[in-house]
Amino acid sequence: MSAPSALPPSLVRLLARPAPPGTLSDVRHVVFVMQENRSFDHYFGRMRGVRGYGDRNAVSTRALRPVFEQDGILPFPVREAAERAGADPMLLDTHDHSWLGTQNAWAMGWNDAWVPNKGPSTMAYYDREDLPFHYELADAFTICDAYHCSVLSSTTPNRNYHVSGHTGHEPGTEQRAVDNGACEEDGHPGYSWTTVPELLTRAGHSWQVYQEWDNYQCNNLEFFAAFKAVMAKLGQSSMHSFYEKVRASEDPAPMLAELAERAARLGPADRVLYDRALRRTRTGGLGEWFAADVAAGRLPEVSYVVTSLADSEHPEGSSAVESGRVVYRILDALASSPEVWASTAVFVTYDENDGFFDHVPPPVPPDGTPGEFVGGRPVGLGMRVPMIVVSPWSVGGHVCSQTFDHSSTVRFLETWLGIRAPDISAWRRTVAGDLTSAFDFGRPAAWPAPETPVPGVPESASSARGVPPGQGAPPVRDVSSGQGAPPIQGISLTQGTPAGQDGSTGRDVPVLRSVPAVRGAPIGGGVPAAQGAPAGRWYPDVPAEQRMPDREPGVRPARALPYRPDASARTSGRAVEITMSNTGTESAHLALYGYMGELVRPMHFDVLGHAREVVYFPCPTYALVLTGPNGFRREFRGGTDDPVETSSVIDAVARTIEIAVVNTGDEPADVTISPLAYGGTARTLRVASRGTARVPWRAATGWYDLWITVAGDAAFARRLMGHIENGEPGVTG
Repeated sequence: MSAPSALPPSLVRLLARPAPPGTLSDVRHVVFVMQENRSFDHYFGRMRGVRGYGDRNAVSTRALRPVFEQDGILPFPVREAAERAGADPMLLDTHDHSWLGTQNAWAMGWNDAWVPNKGPSTMAYYDREDLPFHYELADAFTICDAYHCSVLSSTTPNRNYHVSGHTGHEPGTEQRAVDNGACEEDGHPGYSWTTVPELLTRAGHSWQVYQEWDNYQCNNLEFFAAFKAVMAKLGQSSMHSFYEKVRASEDPAPMLAELAERAARLGPADRVLYDRALRRTRTGGLGEWFAADVAAGRLPEVSYVVTSLADSEHPEGSSAVESGRVVYRILDALASSPEVWASTAVFVTYDENDGFFDHVPPPVPPDGTPGEFVGGRPVGLGMRVPMIVVSPWSVGGHVCSQTFDHSSTVRFLETWLGIRAPDISAWRRTVAGDLTSAFDFGRPAAWPAPETPVPGVPESASSARGVPPGQGAPPVRDVSSGQGAPPIQGISLTQGTPAGQDGSTGRDVPVLRSVPAVRGAPIGGGVPAAQGAPAGRWYPDVPAEQRMPDREPGVRPARALPYRPDASARTSGRAVEITMSNTGTESAHLALYGYMGELVRPMHFDVLGHAREVVYFPCPTYALVLTGPNGFRREFRGGTDDPVETSSVIDAVARTIEIAVVNTGDEPADVTISPLAYGGTARTLRVASRGTARVPWRAATGWYDLWITVAGDAAFARRLMGHIENGEPGVTG
């Protein structure tokens, strides 16, 4: 007997059988639900099969500690902290999520200064027991685990990318719009670049913003000059100020009637912008408005759902439960009209991560990329946020690990409707995809029933009931010290392996200045709510006994990806030449980390074809790590004039990686290739002086993780890890 579902019964009935095959042109409606302020790890770090707490490709900090360990603090569960504090686990308060605070936490790409800049509670996380609706939604459809917000900052610049693919300059200034300055709406003249809804209107496509009297200033169209001009004709300096008065009034009817009269006098073009972008419904009426349009056949081609603070999931004034209710109602409305559901794609995502930790450093532009830096700091990409793609053609519990950001939502509309957003930069188009890879139109899947009982959505949204809290959640374990590549001379760059006796490198580790938290959130964390915070809001305290959380056991089906990266290294004196390649169909973003003083900050490359980089190392030895999409990793360790060189050739059809070992020395070399995961048997081969040996390694599921050492040379090692893409769906590693 299958477990009760937290999804709407109307949707469960439709998912009982696969949808017929289709194409992108069979999509008739796209719905964007952009919620507020949650990071990927904060919500889905423990989910099976995603790049979360079990990530084999996690980087190390400058102190050579696992990136999951931030200033001695490991990720810890909100639920247990709430039990200790006698608090509601859903009522967390907000953290700093400013431009400066997030840049400082990101720490030039080392991603190791979260606690000084966000507070200890940045490390708090939820899991399946806390978020049953979210987890079942991801289990039933497709979750993207490489989806990033667009800017290392707050709400407004990130939502600018969602509605336009860009964030430009503050009006009349040379100041880049990377903070929430536009929220001072009455005095803000409006951004001047073009929004996607304007492009849709010109091309004859329908669209609508669904919003209530309170939209938490998250409809960024209201920040643009074209829409502000309409507001002025309505006699309003901002819709925010008007609806604040409406909400505060005991009798708002006269104000609303006057607004309707002014709107009736607008010209046709202005009336379109008012009706589709500026009109709002009463408090609590968003779901009814959306459902009525679906039922009446009025659902536009593109819908933007902008929720109230209470429904937004923002930790300042909402919760995950509230979000579940909103998304539940939207899905129920769609599934209640099967013909509409059969042609709809819903994208559920989050504008930014608040101040919640995520362990994956985002791709950022190579130095010198025009238009992508402010004061020497990259605009983005930002930290990872959840993205769940809900559609008849995304059913099956898949993971899509292609790199995306909020400009990808615009790119999807470009690909689907044939419009062109002029302000998406060349670099964004290079680094981020268009979200079409999250679908499989040719082979739709059936719905996988829940494997364990889960609590239902709140009764206000669903009559579904589940098991009591505490059942069905996998246990956590202590931090392992033995998984991964062995340390070399006290240096470990692999998660779970101690970095010497004390984790120290003997070099100073820079400490970035912390910044004041926003809205009263304390840098130091702690249980009590900040002064002036809403009643019941609090910050989780770090447990006295810490444990690194496990990922749920098992794998997930994975979407095919357009990347096929590889890399090798050779030394000459105190120089390491790294050769990178990517024979895939789209550019792969690679990041290079130096752990022996080679690099002040990580270097970034966008590779399609071949690229080379020479890195000089100041110490007798070097330790470099190159990371890329979907678990790609190369580790290069050694010293001056290493006699052994390795390179590799990937065969996507045969799913093999052939390793070439070249011995440039005067003596034979005994080289051992050992699998660290995914099966296989270690092989030791003797390579003659000036000789070459080639070893093919079969990766049955496409996954490989190999460790190469040379007998008698403790400094030398190579690690080759990744997934061989062959254009077909696979499984996660």
